[in-house]
Amino acid sequence: MKKILLISTIIVSMFALAAKAMPISIYDIQYTTDVSGDSPYADQTVDCDGGIVLNKWVGGSTKLTLYDPANTTGWGGIIAKAFGGEFDSIQSGDWVSFTNILIEERSGNTQLSFETGSTINVDSTGNTLPEAIEITLSSFAEQYESMKVKVSDVEITDMDLGKYGDNYNLNNINGNYWAGDYMNTDAGGPYHSLVGLGAEFDSISGIIEHKISDSWDYYQMLTTETADFVVPEPATIALLAAGAAIFRKRRNT
Repeated sequence: MKKILLISTIIVSMFALAAKAMPISIYDIQYTTDVSGDSPYADQTVDCDGGIVLNKWVGGSTKLTLYDPANTTGWGGIIAKAFGGEFDSIQSGDWVSFTNILIEERSGNTQLSFETGSTINVDSTGNTLPEAIEITLSSFAEQYESMKVKVSDVEITDMDLGKYGDNYNLNNINGNYWAGDYMNTDAGGPYHSLVGLGAEFDSISGIIEHKISDSWDYYQMLTTETADFVVPEPATIALLAAGAAIFRKRRNT
């Protein structure tokens, strides 16, 4: 009887070790039904299949935004952070994976935190970057965290918003969305030069970040370069202006 119990214990232990050793996907880490948005793997150290580096941003830490092409409509993005030089050689388009990486919740975002004992592996290079997801919901949502999205036919209706007073509101027929430029390498200040009250755009793209701090809880779309702003063609502006003038004339007659 003791031998049977011992064998059973060994088998269970082997399965537990095998499960722990199996890498998990970005989707596994990000998908949640918890209203807080917290990962079911929060505070655990795991191996992660990773994804394609969509963006690399160097600030107080180096932040990689990763994209898993197996999940194009949601729960397919995550950020990885390191405070040393671990990501120095990593470039956009690299597919990277991790071993012994800590999953943390920081200011509302689920992230992979590089620590002592963590490793990053470049599995391939030159991968195609994703198209932005067109947002037609009335607001941003948790499933788009760390993914590249786009909102179309928008006007800037308010500025100096958010925790740090550097957000601006985008309004279109669907709803209102907050954006910011702190990750934009072409911005010379808190705002990109194209950003101003009343400015209109065919579309603006960026990476979704969840921000929870003090009494603040919101999603912001972070632009990364000038190309994220698509302004109307001059001919289109002229046509719209002419149409508006005709409309006003008809109303006055």
